[in-house]
Formats: sequence, C-alpha cells, structure tokens
Amino acid sequence: MGLNCPQATIDWKLTGPNGFSTLMMTGVLASPAFSIPITNATFNYPGLYTLTIIGHCGQDSCPCTLYFYKPDCSCEENLVLNPGFYDGAIAGDFGFPGASNNWNAASGTPPSCI
Repeated sequence: MGLNCPQATIDWKLTGPNGFSTLMMTGVLASPAFSIPITNATFNYPGLYTLTIIGHCGQDSCPCTLYFYKPDCSCEENLVLNPGFYDGAIAGDFGFPGASNNWNAASGTPPSCI
C-alpha cells in the first residue's frame, strides 16, 4: 500500500483482559506515516492485550495483529535486597547503604508500589 496509495488509512483496535475498556480509532490518515496514541499507562490490568491494525488503500486491506502480555506482579514479589544490606541494620535508616529499608524493585518500580 504505502507509497502507491494516495490516501492510505488505518483502523486500529486494542482489546485487553477483564476490566479493560476497548480503545479504537477508524479512518486514521496513514500517508506517509501514522501513530497510535497508547502509552504504558494504557496497560493497567495484568493479562493479554491484542492490538489489531488494518491498513486500507481503496478496496485493498492489510490486517496485522500484535499481542502484548502484562504479567501480574506485586511489589512483594519483585523486591530484592540491595547488595549493601547487612545483618543488624537499623530499621528506618533510609538512604544509607546497608539500611534495612534499602529495597529495590527487581524489574523497575511498578506504579502501585511508589
């Protein structure tokens, strides 16, 4: 389609797990490029998300499906001890290497843990 189509458009639809509200747009101008306005914050429920994109040029269409999976992770399961932690650290000793409160999230800090 792309360069040989004077007015290419796309339709897109994002579906997700239970509780997620489907997002969609139709007739988005795609010449010469397009963007889909979703961010990390869009994926607010754990589970499988499906992004379906259909490109249109005249009577021709070209579908594409992408899958995203957000695991169910809680703060407690993602915490790892900082390397400087030592036995007998004083609780509430924030900000110092080895403090008993020096915990980090293993894969980044989930927004619910901040």
